[in-house]
Amino acid sequence: QRINRLFFDLKWDINECNRHTIFCTAPVNYPLKGLHQVIKALAVIKKKYPDVMLRVPGMSDPYKVNLMGKLKQDGYVKYLKELIASLGLRDNIKFLGRLKSEQMGEELVKANVFVASSSIENLSTSLREAMVVGTPSIASVAGGMPESIHDGLDGRLYRFEEYAQLAYQIMEYFENDAMVNNFSNAARISMRDYLSQKSDAETLINIYRRIVNN
Repeated sequence: QRINRLFFDLKWDINECNRHTIFCTAPVNYPLKGLHQVIKALAVIKKKYPDVMLRVPGMSDPYKVNLMGKLKQDGYVKYLKELIASLGLRDNIKFLGRLKSEQMGEELVKANVFVASSSIENLSTSLREAMVVGTPSIASVAGGMPESIHDGLDGRLYRFEEYAQLAYQIMEYFENDAMVNNFSNAARISMRDYLSQKSDAETLINIYRRIVNN
């Protein structure tokens, strides 16, 4: 899936982001995307940063539904709500509903850190969008995500089940401005180069296809 050109016109700036804000695109109705692990990490982070905020796009706010809507919520959504309640995180999570590309870009510019938390993944478009913008990113070691993000060079990687490690890395991002600035700049360069190479390859393949078809 191609990256919307509008993300190439955006640039993350540490002086303009909302500090201690995490943006994660894992939906509330898809367990494989790992939102529950991010929530567990959030509880660890809150002990040191009570003002930490997790912002999640996707489905409408699972708390703002009528009785029929509650009855239709699947087991994973109910589990997330119970997990949030048990960890005392209701005031630290904002469910944003479905966002347009422009709104996604605004969230990436304002976030302190972007987290891609999947247990299984192909190539995460959301991760690539974040890196194009330069939003300091952390991704689980799943599928093709290590192809996009290089640990210690343009971001951080963590094992999906290690939510404590994720929490530590997020707090490291909160505290080390020099590091995240380096990651931000490196991510913009590496991802743009990567996407350019992919685009060149796709162009060449399309040329050969036209020759064969003719």
